[in-house]
Amino acid sequence: MGRKEVDRALDRPAEYFFEDGLWEIVVGLWLGSTLALPLWAAPGPKWESHIYFALFGALALLRPVVLAAKDRWIHPRTGHVTYPEPEAGSTVISLDLGPSAPTAHGPGGQRRAAYVRSILIPGAFTLGVVGAFAASRRLGFGDAGGHAVVGLGLGTAFLVAARHFRQRRWIGVAVALALLGVAVALGAPNRETALPTHAAGVAFTLVASGTWALCRTVRRAPRPEAETDA
Repeated sequence: MGRKEVDRALDRPAEYFFEDGLWEIVVGLWLGSTLALPLWAAPGPKWESHIYFALFGALALLRPVVLAAKDRWIHPRTGHVTYPEPEAGSTVISLDLGPSAPTAHGPGGQRRAAYVRSILIPGAFTLGVVGAFAASRRLGFGDAGGHAVVGLGLGTAFLVAARHFRQRRWIGVAVALALLGVAVALGAPNRETALPTHAAGVAFTLVASGTWALCRTVRRAPRPEAETDA
């Protein structure tokens, strides 16, 4: 087996992790419930800090919810491999969300690695959004520039991820998110409606993509019938 085949085999578990769309559904619901809905229900800058705290506070729930959903709907159909716990040794922390990510050695290291993976990517997204709006306002472009930067940034990120994780549907997600950011920026709605509209659009796009992938996975791998006694 050549190097290319080995790399491909190592990448497959991470690809499997995203194929069913559950990660997108959970992240979309996280954005909708902690950002879009609260901003619509309580518009105004004075509430934004509390909403961002709620956004960060729910980060730790994302990975456990995704894994629980896989155990409930996916693994009974596709099977599931449990990787053995490595022997005690040095701690190696992986930032990958997929199950193929190298685990940290030792119980303490494993817990730290799981915590880092559960918050890093959504947390980086949240910090990126806040940073984009802060920089746009400081440079004099207002919120419109922030929406455009966020949309194009998300589009680029999903385009890169589509190639890395071999998820072709993410190409459509990338285009949709980029166009959404530009549309919100050009529409120039007031601040109280622009942010929840953009957040709701991102959430809807992710949930729609994930739902399509989940339905496809369920159709391809029907749940085996329970064995009955003859």
